[in-house]
Amino acid sequence: MKKAGKIIASVFASIGIIVSLVVFVTAIAMQVAQENPEEISEAIGDSVDQATADLSDAEKEQAQQSAEFIEKWMLNTDFQEMRGHGILGALLSLIVLVTVLINVSSMPVITPAIASLAAVAGVLFCGLAITIVMVPTLIGCVLVLVASFGEAKAVTSEIENE
Repeated sequence: MKKAGKIIASVFASIGIIVSLVVFVTAIAMQVAQENPEEISEAIGDSVDQATADLSDAEKEQAQQSAEFIEKWMLNTDFQEMRGHGILGALLSLIVLVTVLINVSSMPVITPAIASLAAVAGVLFCGLAITIVMVPTLIGCVLVLVASFGEAKAVTSEIENE
């Protein structure tokens, strides 16, 4: 159970780092776009016109609606908060990755507990994309934590029996 938890947590924590960095870079790019709304509207309009040149009127209308939705999202989203979520998600994922992979025999429960707390913080305080990745990370951390508790109990009862 401990190995499976470590594998799950480390894989999803690694994915979490990548997702968090993508969120961070997207937030920076979109914040720049938000500062120049006229240029973005014009660029989106030109892109839609070029992409829909060969489409039917209904398909053109659907593409235009999608472009308007994206444009509204770009103009109304708080990218500073999104950037903060990206940084926080990357840091928490890094903490999970390091603490899950560390084997400290003198503290078998502390490192998985730290990883579990970091994963819980990622689930609670990060945006949707990062939360989706942090849930399986949390599951893996809890598996490692439960296995570590079992090992700690076994060691404690073994010491008491001697």
